[in-house]
Amino acid sequence: MMHAEKRSLNISRETERLKEELIQLKEDSEANHEKSNEPQMEEDDTSAAMDFERSAETFMVVDDNEKTPS
Repeated sequence: MMHAEKRSLNISRETERLKEELIQLKEDSEANHEKSNEPQMEEDDTSAAMDFERSAETFMVVDDNEKTPS
């Protein structure tokens, strides 16, 4: 086989390999996109909400000496 034929064959193989890799990457990307569109509450969100509630409770001060209107 001549050098040019070998090179052409190698280029064809590499092209096919890259096409397959591109197809796989597209499929993975679509799967990740679908997964990211699913509504879900992350653990960090829950933790942040609980921290917010605790801080809100901290600032709720009730003055027992406050006079109620009669």
